[in-house]
Amino acid sequence: MVFLQKLAGPLLIGYLLNLCLLGVLFVQVFIYSVAFNKPNARDNIGLKLIVYVVVCLEVIQSAFILRDAFVTFAEEYGTPTRLNNIQFTWLTMPVLSGLVSCIVQSFYAFRIHVLAGSSYVLPTFIVLLAVTQCVASIAVGIDEHNTHESNVFTQVGVVGNYIWPIVSTICDIIIVFAMTYYIMKTNRRLNDSHTGRRSPQPTNIILCRALHLTVETGALTATISLLYFVLWFFYPLYYYHMTFAFIMGKVYANSLMVAFNSRVLISDLRDNPRFLGNIESV
Repeated sequence: MVFLQKLAGPLLIGYLLNLCLLGVLFVQVFIYSVAFNKPNARDNIGLKLIVYVVVCLEVIQSAFILRDAFVTFAEEYGTPTRLNNIQFTWLTMPVLSGLVSCIVQSFYAFRIHVLAGSSYVLPTFIVLLAVTQCVASIAVGIDEHNTHESNVFTQVGVVGNYIWPIVSTICDIIIVFAMTYYIMKTNRRLNDSHTGRRSPQPTNIILCRALHLTVETGALTATISLLYFVLWFFYPLYYYHMTFAFIMGKVYANSLMVAFNSRVLISDLRDNPRFLGNIESV
């Protein structure tokens, strides 16, 4: 009975948290669609494509998770062996989470490139890390699909479970430090350009908000990835790690939307939202 609780409990918590974070994501997307559908505040098609591709992937993930939850806790209720059945977990947990995190990390690499000017070295390195963790997550998903169990891996799956969360954590940490460095550097340059005076208030707001959000969201995503790895490493037979795997993609998606929506000073979205700047400056 205790063993079953260590399988069913983390699954149930992961399913519920995933769906809750989907609701948060919908609110973020609603704010974005209302605020940035104005003639004076439209994002380019590339940025909108990133947003809606990520949202579509997350909706697909939650749809499959809801299906798995129904099968596990309703259709097959009272069948303990069903807990070991992979169902669509191979797709929802590693593959889609890794793909979404890759998109978000690559977006931050683009922001670092904008802040750094003409430098491509660090942004390219971040993109390579993002792609590496994405490929590792796909390898984990394929291995789970072939073994038909979530806690049984071949050598490929074991290596992938090392690479995926560790590289993702390293990538997030690099993004935090790089964004912090370039934002502070930009702020100093703006102060110097005003001959010792502080940079204009809207610019200070943009830079301070961008710095806070970068540190907070980067620390959160890195912590989620690290907790997944630690729990999988020490408790491979249980599903503790799957709770964090189910919410990993949603946390990345929401961090992306927070970055987009941080440009808005919301007094009344329906009538007259005020904007702090374009996405390149945030």
